[in-house]
Amino acid sequence: MSARVPNAAEPIGNIQMATAMIVFEIGSTPMFLLARDAGQNAWISMAVGAAAGTLVILVLLHLQRVSGDQDWTEMLLSRLGKWGGGALAVLYALIFAYESMRNVRDFGAMANGTILPQTPIWIVMLIVAAIACYAVAKGMNVVFRTIELFFPTVALSYSTVALFFFISDLPHAHRLRPVLDQGIGQVLKHALPELISFPFGQVVVFLLFWKHAKEPRRAMKVSLTAYGIVSLFLTAMSALTLSIIGADVAKIVSYPFLEAVQLIHIADFLERLDIFVTLVIFLGLFVKLSMFYLASNVIVSRLTGLSPRTCAIAIGLLIFGASFLEPSHTFHIWLGLKVQPKYAWIYQVAIPFLILVLTLFAKRKASRPS
Repeated sequence: MSARVPNAAEPIGNIQMATAMIVFEIGSTPMFLLARDAGQNAWISMAVGAAAGTLVILVLLHLQRVSGDQDWTEMLLSRLGKWGGGALAVLYALIFAYESMRNVRDFGAMANGTILPQTPIWIVMLIVAAIACYAVAKGMNVVFRTIELFFPTVALSYSTVALFFFISDLPHAHRLRPVLDQGIGQVLKHALPELISFPFGQVVVFLLFWKHAKEPRRAMKVSLTAYGIVSLFLTAMSALTLSIIGADVAKIVSYPFLEAVQLIHIADFLERLDIFVTLVIFLGLFVKLSMFYLASNVIVSRLTGLSPRTCAIAIGLLIFGASFLEPSHTFHIWLGLKVQPKYAWIYQVAIPFLILVLTLFAKRKASRPS
């Protein structure tokens, strides 16, 4: 196994780390209104999921802190050995490539269903996969700088849409009542483990990047702050969407947030902002698929000793080809929102926690006098 360190020509700045965390975690999440089966309490489920996800990121940050200048691949190799750690690292590379593939598929389906209905979905997916391949092949710094450039657009866009909601007098608090009408159990049922797995548990991917921060300890504090911002934002957007279209409508439409945006109408002039919002969602999807793609690329390049560019092309072909394996978009959504979250906690939480325990045990053993 090679000890090569790919994709890290320059350290990653704190602002770059924070913006990457925020845009990555947001992704396309506002579009779907997660935990919608909880009805008008979906926003509470989101808050519970975010709170539980805080424990996950604390475990990951502590693991990074005690592991020093190791990234996730090096942690696995040092704690589980060349073969055990190598096999698990390969599995993570495949998981991250799969997560990237899901976002490529989401990108194609969303574009085909909104702004490009006449364009074959495979063309959209090919273009976005090729652009992501180019960015990943250029290296980690290029990806993080690109996200930093995207961030002002994403932040300004969501802030503007939220302002227009209130100017149009669309939110109404009565649509969020009754609160906890079926008890806290119903809220927990839809929050755990689904919302930990998606989107909050996906921060596990940053175990490949924290090592490369310019100021590692401060970057981890910045990441925790960024996570808190994302948690508040996603909870607020869930509540806002529900207060506009109501729980009954949210359950039957594909994209509840777009449904809410289509209701914006200001002075017989400003309307049809759904196209604008869709483009912002595309930015989030592209960031998420690129980060997963990059993580997979870092692992494979380190294990094989091949150049990041060569690995990026090979993984890109795998991602694009695998995006056609799912028979339908309905199956794709069912697999991603109903099946996968039930098991994702194993690689997002359980394995990192095991590696943390082994690391602490090894350090304690090493500190004992012989």
